[in-house]
Amino acid sequence: MTLLPPPPPHHHLLLITSDITTASSAALVVLLSLVSLVSLLRLHLSSSSSPSRRLGLHSLTSLRLLLILSATLLSLIEFLRLPSLRPLLPHHHHSLRPLLPHHHHSLLCKTQLVLSLGLLQPFFFSSLLSLLSTSLTTSDYKPNQRPKALFFRALSVSLWSSFPSLFFQVVLAFFPKGILRELGMIPSMPATVTEIIMGGAAVDSEGGCPRPLASTAVVAVFGAMYVQCFLAVCVRTAEVVINRRLRKRVWALAAAVTAALVTQVAALVAAGAVWRPGEAAYEGMVTVAFVGVAVCVAVGEGILVIRPVADALAVGRGGDGRRSACGGVDTC
Repeated sequence: MTLLPPPPPHHHLLLITSDITTASSAALVVLLSLVSLVSLLRLHLSSSSSPSRRLGLHSLTSLRLLLILSATLLSLIEFLRLPSLRPLLPHHHHSLRPLLPHHHHSLLCKTQLVLSLGLLQPFFFSSLLSLLSTSLTTSDYKPNQRPKALFFRALSVSLWSSFPSLFFQVVLAFFPKGILRELGMIPSMPATVTEIIMGGAAVDSEGGCPRPLASTAVVAVFGAMYVQCFLAVCVRTAEVVINRRLRKRVWALAAAVTAALVTQVAALVAAGAVWRPGEAAYEGMVTVAFVGVAVCVAVGEGILVIRPVADALAVGRGGDGRRSACGGVDTC
């Protein structure tokens, strides 16, 4: 058995710095989600005595709650990926090891990957798209009926949109590679190449959670299809909005979404192709991928939740009509 040389002294410092950066980004998103939730609560309380103010922003409260929930879960699940912080979880050594014997680290990493890249991230982006597209039709609001219809429609669309990514991530993470090779899903390759593309025991044992290139390919396909749909909705929204400042917000959101997905895919491809999990450079690139998504989440909550709710509260105190100022688009 060949023994690897010990890592340089600064290696662990770089790993801890990467984990702290990821944890800080996730914590800031959770904090921003809490601020968004409080702002929605204020809007609900202030609009309860004014039926006219419920007509626009209040009709999309359930969709905003869905967006906030998915953003929070997407950030919290990232803590499970951090090897430096995982031992700090309550009862880590006494609870996780009995539940996940022998291969608990590998199973934990695969579960985190499936939940993050396969379910929660597609669900968040689908919720973001549903909120933006639904805002174009808020003029058809029907009291006591439309909020529930909007919520269940957005929930079903987000779940169905996430299902393909979830399915392929589960298959790639948990199905034996021999079965996948027999089914023709992966070609015959040398063992080292297979471990880099699909992940494997040699990769999982390095200490960090891997992001195999096959999983990154699933993210890339989803991102390519999603960006096209999102930009199309942004074009429609920009055509409806009559305020130049509000139109800039729409394009800022489009730029944030596109940049986040491109940065994430590029960083994960670079990490998987050049480095190995557990190396400082690899973990740094994975951190870059998450920070890019976290910035997009923050921009999305700021533009689609916090800012419109703050504007609605300000307009309510001034007695003006918010919908005329936005040109009929609720997300302004």
